[in-house]
Amino acid sequence: MTPFELEVANTPEGVSSVKLSRERFYDKYAQDFHLAAGQILGCRILHGTTLWDVARDEACIILTFSS
Repeated sequence: MTPFELEVANTPEGVSSVKLSRERFYDKYAQDFHLAAGQILGCRILHGTTLWDVARDEACIILTFSS
């Protein structure tokens, strides 16, 4: 996480704010990311879902794709 996110995430409300900000960021760029990932993988990305564990500073993106 960025130093700013670390500071904000000191409270439960802050953790929620960081998660929401990251979700919105992903949503804003998802189409470009899906296109690039699809080109690399040789398929079409149908949908992407993000899972955030702010406390552990981990993220997972689950992609649904077609061949």
